[in-house]
Amino acid sequence: MDLLEKVFESVSLSREDIVYLLDLPCDSNEVKRLGEYARKISKEYGENKGKVWGAIGLDYSNCKMNCSFCSLGEKWNQIDEKYELTDDEILKISNRYIESGVDFFVIRTTEFYDFEKLKEHIKKLKKILPKETLFIVNTGDENSRRAEELNKVGADIIYQAIRLREGVDTNFDLSQREETIKIINNSSCALSQYLEPIGPEHSSEEIADRIIGIIEENTKISGVMKRVSVENTPKFKFGDLSDDRVAQITAILRICLKDKVKDIVIHPYSKKAVDYGANVLVVDIGAIPRSSNVELEEWDLMTVDKAKKLLKESDYDVKSI
Repeated sequence: MDLLEKVFESVSLSREDIVYLLDLPCDSNEVKRLGEYARKISKEYGENKGKVWGAIGLDYSNCKMNCSFCSLGEKWNQIDEKYELTDDEILKISNRYIESGVDFFVIRTTEFYDFEKLKEHIKKLKKILPKETLFIVNTGDENSRRAEELNKVGADIIYQAIRLREGVDTNFDLSQREETIKIINNSSCALSQYLEPIGPEHSSEEIADRIIGIIEENTKISGVMKRVSVENTPKFKFGDLSDDRVAQITAILRICLKDKVKDIVIHPYSKKAVDYGANVLVVDIGAIPRSSNVELEEWDLMTVDKAKKLLKESDYDVKSI
Protein backbone atom coordinates (compact mmCIF):
# COMPACT_ATOMS: atom_id res chain seq x y z
CA MET A 1 0.00 0.00 0.00
CA ASP A 2 1.48 3.37 -0.96
CA LEU A 3 1.38 6.17 1.59
CA LEU A 4 -1.50 8.13 0.08
CA GLU A 5 -3.60 4.97 0.00
CA LYS A 6 -2.67 4.46 3.65
CA VAL A 7 -3.92 7.98 4.41
CA PHE A 8 -7.18 7.51 2.55
CA GLU A 9 -7.77 4.12 4.20
CA SER A 10 -7.41 5.78 7.63
CA VAL A 11 -4.42 3.64 8.56
CA SER A 12 -2.51 5.14 11.50
CA LEU A 13 0.46 7.23 10.35
CA SER A 14 3.94 6.85 11.82
CA ARG A 15 6.33 9.74 12.44
CA GLU A 16 8.17 8.75 9.25
CA ASP A 17 4.89 8.85 7.32
CA ILE A 18 4.09 12.34 8.60
CA VAL A 19 7.58 13.59 7.74
CA TYR A 20 7.25 12.13 4.23
CA LEU A 21 3.93 13.96 3.70
CA LEU A 22 5.41 17.20 5.02
CA ASP A 23 8.38 16.82 2.66
CA LEU A 24 6.17 16.60 -0.44
CA PRO A 25 6.37 19.69 -2.68
CA CYS A 26 3.57 21.92 -1.45
CA ASP A 27 2.35 22.59 -4.99
CA SER A 28 2.29 18.90 -5.94
CA ASN A 29 -0.74 16.88 -6.99
CA GLU A 30 -0.21 14.64 -3.95
CA VAL A 31 -0.62 17.59 -1.59
CA LYS A 32 -3.71 18.72 -3.49
CA ARG A 33 -5.22 15.27 -2.91
CA LEU A 34 -4.30 15.47 0.78
CA GLY A 35 -6.03 18.85 0.99
CA GLU A 36 -9.19 17.52 -0.63
CA TYR A 37 -9.22 14.59 1.77
CA ALA A 38 -8.64 16.88 4.76
CA ARG A 39 -11.64 18.98 3.70
CA LYS A 40 -13.77 15.83 3.64
CA ILE A 41 -12.64 15.08 7.20
CA SER A 42 -13.72 18.56 8.32
CA LYS A 43 -17.13 17.89 6.78
CA GLU A 44 -17.49 14.55 8.51
CA TYR A 45 -15.87 15.02 11.91
CA GLY A 46 -16.23 18.80 12.15
CA GLU A 47 -19.81 18.55 10.87
CA ASN A 48 -18.90 21.15 8.22
CA LYS A 49 -19.32 23.91 10.81
CA GLY A 50 -17.39 27.12 10.23
CA LYS A 51 -16.62 28.93 13.48
CA VAL A 52 -15.10 32.16 14.77
CA TRP A 53 -12.57 32.58 17.59
CA GLY A 54 -12.90 36.10 19.05
CA ALA A 55 -9.83 37.09 21.09
CA ILE A 56 -9.07 40.08 23.31
CA GLY A 57 -5.48 40.81 24.32
CA LEU A 58 -5.86 42.45 27.73
CA ASP A 59 -2.41 43.94 28.24
CA TYR A 60 0.67 45.03 26.33
CA SER A 61 3.96 45.20 28.19
CA ASN A 62 7.59 44.27 27.76
CA CYS A 63 8.23 40.64 28.67
CA LYS A 64 11.46 39.34 30.19
CA MET A 65 10.95 35.90 28.59
CA ASN A 66 12.10 37.32 25.22
CA CYS A 67 10.64 34.63 22.96
CA SER A 68 12.46 35.27 19.68
CA PHE A 69 9.27 35.48 17.59
CA CYS A 70 7.27 37.79 19.91
CA SER A 71 6.99 41.56 19.61
CA LEU A 72 6.77 41.91 23.41
CA GLY A 73 10.36 40.84 24.19
CA GLU A 74 11.95 43.52 26.38
CA LYS A 75 15.28 43.22 24.54
CA TRP A 76 13.81 44.57 21.28
CA ASN A 77 10.39 46.03 22.03
CA GLN A 78 10.55 49.79 21.49
CA ILE A 79 7.41 50.55 23.49
CA ASP A 80 8.44 51.17 27.09
CA GLU A 81 5.02 51.99 28.50
CA LYS A 82 2.70 49.25 29.67
CA TYR A 83 -0.81 49.45 28.23
CA GLU A 84 -3.78 47.64 29.69
CA LEU A 85 -7.31 47.70 28.35
CA THR A 86 -9.75 49.40 30.69
CA ASP A 87 -12.79 47.53 32.00
CA ASP A 88 -14.93 49.68 29.72
CA GLU A 89 -12.82 48.83 26.65
CA ILE A 90 -12.95 45.11 27.48
CA LEU A 91 -16.72 45.26 27.90
CA LYS A 92 -17.23 47.10 24.60
CA ILE A 93 -15.10 44.63 22.66
CA SER A 94 -16.80 41.69 24.40
CA ASN A 95 -20.26 42.97 23.51
CA ARG A 96 -19.15 43.41 19.91
CA TYR A 97 -18.11 39.77 19.81
CA ILE A 98 -21.28 38.58 21.51
CA GLU A 99 -23.54 40.58 19.19
CA SER A 100 -21.65 39.22 16.17
CA GLY A 101 -22.02 35.63 17.39
CA VAL A 102 -18.51 34.28 18.02
CA ASP A 103 -18.26 30.59 18.87
CA PHE A 104 -15.16 30.88 21.05
CA PHE A 105 -14.62 33.88 23.32
CA VAL A 106 -10.96 34.28 24.28
CA ILE A 107 -9.10 36.55 26.68
CA ARG A 108 -5.32 36.63 26.42
CA THR A 109 -2.77 38.07 28.83
CA THR A 110 0.96 38.55 29.00
CA GLU A 111 3.02 35.99 30.90
CA PHE A 112 2.95 37.54 34.38
CA TYR A 113 -0.58 38.94 34.52
CA ASP A 114 -2.06 39.26 38.01
CA PHE A 115 -4.05 36.11 38.79
CA GLU A 116 -6.72 37.73 40.96
CA LYS A 117 -7.36 40.40 38.34
CA LEU A 118 -7.65 37.68 35.70
CA LYS A 119 -10.24 35.83 37.77
CA GLU A 120 -12.28 39.01 38.20
CA HIS A 121 -12.34 39.58 34.43
CA ILE A 122 -13.46 35.98 33.86
CA LYS A 123 -16.25 36.26 36.45
CA LYS A 124 -17.62 39.47 34.94
CA LEU A 125 -17.41 38.30 31.34
CA LYS A 126 -18.87 34.86 32.02
CA LYS A 127 -22.07 36.55 33.21
CA ILE A 128 -22.70 38.17 29.83
CA LEU A 129 -21.62 35.31 27.55
CA PRO A 130 -24.29 33.17 25.90
CA LYS A 131 -24.32 29.65 27.38
CA GLU A 132 -23.30 28.06 24.10
CA THR A 133 -20.18 30.25 23.74
CA LEU A 134 -17.03 28.56 25.00
CA PHE A 135 -14.81 30.70 27.22
CA ILE A 136 -11.08 30.25 26.54
CA VAL A 137 -8.29 31.72 28.65
CA ASN A 138 -4.81 32.18 27.19
CA THR A 139 -2.53 33.27 30.02
CA GLY A 140 0.90 32.69 31.53
CA ASP A 141 2.32 29.37 32.63
CA GLU A 142 1.87 29.94 36.36
CA ASN A 143 -1.71 31.13 35.91
CA SER A 144 -2.48 28.14 33.67
CA ARG A 145 -1.31 25.79 36.42
CA ARG A 146 -4.26 27.07 38.46
CA ALA A 147 -6.68 25.80 35.82
CA GLU A 148 -9.16 24.41 38.34
CA GLU A 149 -9.53 27.83 39.94
CA LEU A 150 -10.02 29.40 36.52
CA ASN A 151 -12.69 26.83 35.72
CA LYS A 152 -14.57 27.64 38.93
CA VAL A 153 -14.96 31.28 37.89
CA GLY A 154 -16.00 30.49 34.32
CA ALA A 155 -13.18 29.26 32.06
CA ASP A 156 -14.06 26.25 29.88
CA ILE A 157 -10.75 25.87 28.05
CA ILE A 158 -7.14 26.86 28.71
CA TYR A 159 -4.92 27.68 25.76
CA GLN A 160 -1.37 26.59 26.58
CA ALA A 161 0.95 25.43 23.81
CA ILE A 162 4.29 23.73 23.67
CA ARG A 163 5.73 25.86 20.90
CA LEU A 164 8.08 24.74 18.18
CA ARG A 165 11.63 24.86 19.59
CA GLU A 166 10.32 25.41 23.10
CA GLY A 167 13.30 26.10 25.33
CA VAL A 168 15.43 27.12 22.33
CA ASP A 169 13.54 30.01 20.73
CA THR A 170 11.88 30.64 24.10
CA ASN A 171 13.28 30.94 27.61
CA PHE A 172 10.75 28.50 29.04
CA ASP A 173 11.71 25.17 30.53
CA LEU A 174 10.22 22.46 28.31
CA SER A 175 9.66 20.02 31.19
CA GLN A 176 7.78 22.68 33.15
CA ARG A 177 5.64 23.43 30.11
CA GLU A 178 4.85 19.72 29.77
CA GLU A 179 3.90 19.61 33.44
CA THR A 180 1.52 22.55 32.94
CA ILE A 181 -0.18 20.67 30.09
CA LYS A 182 -0.68 17.68 32.43
CA ILE A 183 -2.17 19.92 35.12
CA ILE A 184 -4.67 21.37 32.64
CA ASN A 185 -5.63 17.89 31.45
CA ASN A 186 -6.21 16.83 35.06
CA SER A 187 -8.48 19.83 35.68
CA SER A 188 -12.08 20.52 34.67
CA CYS A 189 -10.81 22.66 31.77
CA ALA A 190 -10.10 21.30 28.31
CA LEU A 191 -6.78 21.99 26.57
CA SER A 192 -6.35 24.01 23.40
CA GLN A 193 -3.05 24.44 21.59
CA TYR A 194 -1.96 25.20 18.05
CA LEU A 195 0.94 23.98 16.00
CA GLU A 196 2.86 27.23 16.37
CA PRO A 197 4.57 29.53 15.57
CA ILE A 198 5.63 28.00 12.26
CA GLY A 199 8.23 29.62 10.03
CA PRO A 200 10.44 28.61 7.10
CA GLU A 201 13.17 27.65 9.57
CA HIS A 202 11.22 24.68 10.97
CA SER A 203 11.95 21.23 9.55
CA SER A 204 9.38 18.60 8.67
CA GLU A 205 10.75 16.49 11.52
CA GLU A 206 10.13 19.27 14.06
CA ILE A 207 6.61 19.82 12.77
CA ALA A 208 5.85 16.08 12.79
CA ASP A 209 7.02 15.79 16.40
CA ARG A 210 4.67 18.57 17.48
CA ILE A 211 1.73 17.05 15.58
CA ILE A 212 2.32 13.82 17.49
CA GLY A 213 2.67 15.80 20.71
CA ILE A 214 -0.63 17.60 20.14
CA ILE A 215 -2.34 14.22 19.78
CA GLU A 216 -0.64 12.65 22.80
CA GLU A 217 -1.33 15.71 24.98
CA ASN A 218 -5.11 15.27 24.64
CA THR A 219 -5.66 18.56 22.83
CA LYS A 220 -9.35 19.36 22.24
CA ILE A 221 -9.05 22.37 19.92
CA SER A 222 -6.01 22.74 17.70
CA GLY A 223 -4.86 24.74 14.73
CA VAL A 224 -1.99 26.13 12.70
CA MET A 225 -0.49 29.53 13.40
CA LYS A 226 2.31 30.75 11.21
CA ARG A 227 4.93 33.04 12.67
CA VAL A 228 4.32 36.57 11.45
CA SER A 229 7.66 38.33 11.04
CA VAL A 230 7.69 41.39 13.30
CA GLU A 231 10.44 43.94 12.64
CA ASN A 232 13.21 44.05 15.27
CA THR A 233 12.51 40.52 16.55
CA PRO A 234 15.30 37.92 16.05
CA LYS A 235 13.05 35.84 13.78
CA PHE A 236 12.29 38.71 11.40
CA LYS A 237 15.19 37.76 9.12
CA PHE A 238 13.64 34.37 8.31
CA GLY A 239 10.50 35.78 6.70
CA ASP A 240 7.12 34.04 6.58
CA LEU A 241 5.86 30.70 5.31
CA SER A 242 4.14 30.64 1.93
CA ASP A 243 0.39 30.18 1.79
CA ASP A 244 0.89 26.84 0.00
CA ARG A 245 3.11 25.52 2.81
CA VAL A 246 0.68 26.68 5.49
CA ALA A 247 -2.16 24.89 3.68
CA GLN A 248 -0.10 21.69 3.34
CA ILE A 249 0.67 21.65 7.07
CA THR A 250 -2.99 22.36 7.87
CA ALA A 251 -4.17 19.44 5.74
CA ILE A 252 -1.70 17.05 7.37
CA LEU A 253 -2.65 18.22 10.88
CA ARG A 254 -6.34 17.72 10.07
CA ILE A 255 -5.67 14.24 8.70
CA CYS A 256 -3.60 13.21 11.73
CA LEU A 257 -6.14 14.56 14.24
CA LYS A 258 -9.14 13.26 12.29
CA ASP A 259 -11.79 12.14 14.82
CA LYS A 260 -9.77 13.34 17.84
CA VAL A 261 -10.29 17.08 17.27
CA LYS A 262 -13.39 18.63 15.66
CA ASP A 263 -12.14 22.18 15.29
CA ILE A 264 -8.96 23.28 13.53
CA VAL A 265 -8.04 26.98 13.65
CA ILE A 266 -6.01 28.76 11.00
CA HIS A 267 -4.36 32.05 11.92
CA PRO A 268 -3.72 34.34 10.15
CA TYR A 269 -6.40 33.65 7.53
CA SER A 270 -5.46 31.54 4.53
CA LYS A 271 -8.16 30.61 2.04
CA LYS A 272 -6.19 27.59 0.89
CA ALA A 273 -5.82 26.36 4.48
CA VAL A 274 -9.58 26.72 4.98
CA ASP A 275 -10.15 24.77 1.78
CA TYR A 276 -7.71 22.16 3.15
CA GLY A 277 -9.63 21.50 6.36
CA ALA A 278 -9.32 24.42 8.79
CA ASN A 279 -12.78 25.47 9.97
CA VAL A 280 -12.12 28.23 12.54
CA LEU A 281 -10.96 31.80 11.85
CA VAL A 282 -9.54 34.21 14.42
CA VAL A 283 -10.61 37.79 15.08
CA ASP A 284 -8.11 39.59 17.31
CA ILE A 285 -8.36 42.91 19.17
CA GLY A 286 -6.14 44.49 21.82
CA ALA A 287 -2.57 43.53 22.65
CA ILE A 288 -1.26 41.17 19.98
CA PRO A 289 2.16 39.45 19.91
CA ARG A 290 2.27 39.81 16.11
CA SER A 291 1.93 43.59 16.29
CA SER A 292 4.07 46.32 17.81
CA ASN A 293 0.93 48.31 18.65
CA VAL A 294 -2.23 47.84 20.70
CA GLU A 295 -5.05 47.28 18.23
CA LEU A 296 -8.40 48.72 19.35
CA GLU A 297 -9.91 47.64 16.05
CA GLU A 298 -9.71 44.17 14.51
CA TRP A 299 -6.15 43.16 13.62
CA ASP A 300 -5.57 42.71 9.89
CA LEU A 301 -9.12 44.05 9.29
CA MET A 302 -10.54 40.61 10.08
CA THR A 303 -13.97 41.28 11.59
CA VAL A 304 -16.41 38.60 12.76
CA ASP A 305 -18.70 39.32 9.81
CA LYS A 306 -15.79 39.06 7.39
CA ALA A 307 -14.63 35.79 8.96
CA LYS A 308 -18.10 34.30 8.60
CA LYS A 309 -18.32 35.47 4.99
CA LEU A 310 -14.97 33.85 4.17
CA LEU A 311 -16.01 30.58 5.80
CA LYS A 312 -19.25 30.57 3.80
CA GLU A 313 -17.28 31.17 0.60
CA SER A 314 -15.42 27.94 1.37
CA ASP A 315 -18.78 26.15 1.77
CA TYR A 316 -18.82 25.88 5.56
CA ASP A 317 -22.08 26.14 7.46
CA VAL A 318 -21.97 29.20 9.71
CA LYS A 319 -24.45 29.86 12.49
CA SER A 320 -26.66 32.92 12.17
CA ILE A 321 -27.15 35.26 15.10
